[in-house]
Amino acid sequence: MRGSHDGVQRLNDTLDLVSRIWRSVIQVDDLSHESDFFALGGHSLMAVDVVDACSERLGREIPVGLLFEHPQLSEFVRAILDCESGCVTDS
Repeated sequence: MRGSHDGVQRLNDTLDLVSRIWRSVIQVDDLSHESDFFALGGHSLMAVDVVDACSERLGREIPVGLLFEHPQLSEFVRAILDCESGCVTDS
């Protein structure tokens, strides 16, 4: 049961971190788990800024293509967590 709790805590912590980064880069206050990066006004240069900030804060490289493949906030966070040991994207 402990592992499940740790996974939920890691998900929540990562979601909080990525939400703060999106708010800062896109300069929006209102986000939900279903928010879409590009629908909020994000574009490719902002995507690079978001991914760079996430990579720096999480201490590992995240490919920018991951945000293009998973533009919804909760999906992007899950994709980040799913590829902790290394990501391969279509981009």
